[in-house]
Amino acid sequence: MCVILDADAFGKFKDPDNEDMEPVWNWLENKSGKIVYSITERMENECDDGGMKDLRDILRRNHKIKLVSPEAHKK
Repeated sequence: MCVILDADAFGKFKDPDNEDMEPVWNWLENKSGKIVYSITERMENECDDGGMKDLRDILRRNHKIKLVSPEAHKK
């Protein structure tokens, strides 16, 4: 399964009671789910502006984020 987490969905994703995000969190916590993430200036700014910095850091520490180099999506 692949999940695209766009910046406009950060609010829902951060809300543990949001029923739309319940399957995503179940997949992340109970399965082998990971969020693919590219460290670009734009993505970093969107995470910071959307209040995702702390959650992003927690997901990184728990190995739930797969980092992809910014050059990979240019190919």
